Amino acid sequence: EACGDTDIRKTNPVIKNSPKLVKHFSTPKDQDSIGWCYGFTAADLLTAEIGEPVSAFHVSALFNKKMRQNIFSRMGFGIKRLMKKPEFTEVYEGGFARFSIDLARKNGGICREETLPFNADQRATHDLITELEFLKKHLKLLKNDALLCAIVDNRLKAFDLSVDASLLAESLINENMNISLEKIAREQCKNNLLKVPNFKTKKIFGSGKKFLKDFNAVLDRGRPIEVSYNVKPFIDEDGVHSSLVTARRWHAGKCQYKIRNSWGKTCAFYNKKVICEKESGSYWVNDEDFAKAHISSTYIVGK
Repeated sequence: EACGDTDIRKTNPVIKNSPKLVKHFSTPKDQDSIGWCYGFTAADLLTAEIGEPVSAFHVSALFNKKMRQNIFSRMGFGIKRLMKKPEFTEVYEGGFARFSIDLARKNGGICREETLPFNADQRATHDLITELEFLKKHLKLLKNDALLCAIVDNRLKAFDLSVDASLLAESLINENMNISLEKIAREQCKNNLLKVPNFKTKKIFGSGKKFLKDFNAVLDRGRPIEVSYNVKPFIDEDGVHSSLVTARRWHAGKCQYKIRNSWGKTCAFYNKKVICEKESGSYWVNDEDFAKAHISSTYIVGK
């Protein structure tokens, strides 16, 4: 009885009445090789609250800008880079969904996914950052302002971005890339921002039966829940990851949770402990394994 079937696509009052949102929560999301999983889960929590798909790019850019502006955060990311070779020269990876949600709320507005998608046919965030970091290394060598702006403008158009080339060129030369990415998001979406309601977030900590009871109570109210957890039980590698729990079911004598991941439309990474749903970019895990791997959860409780 405690493990009755539930799915936010059918129970969440905002999602179930919107074919657009039902499709959104049934479609795989892909963070590529960028460590912005927290941004995807935060964006999905905001999506369920606002009623429109939210840009994971913008959510992550706001978080990284804030981290860059704080000396202690900069030091933390610097130490992290010494321990592990980063994907990019300057752009931060890894973060916290709850903090990202609060920053989006305080920002006053957030980009729509359709205005600033993370991965699109002609615009992939990984490629954009790679090209901008390459440009950043060489822009200072150019003495001709017109040529400099023309090069930056050419790259912006290649990624279908409506951003002032001179503004971005100046930022690339004089500021950290985390600041530049937030400026791209702000410029791209300034006329099409979604209003973020003044809501509250809560966290769930722990493991075991008590944790599952609290967790189930939130899911039974139709609320999607962000989970930070160790992926080792599911992919045989250590690492903290962030995903979204969207459903629960009783299957083959086990209580299982559906994890909406951000690893695209693939089952290649998972071990035999999980049941992969490639078409939705999700996987099912047994409650025992889920509770052991769980670190913390975040959900929106409303205004």
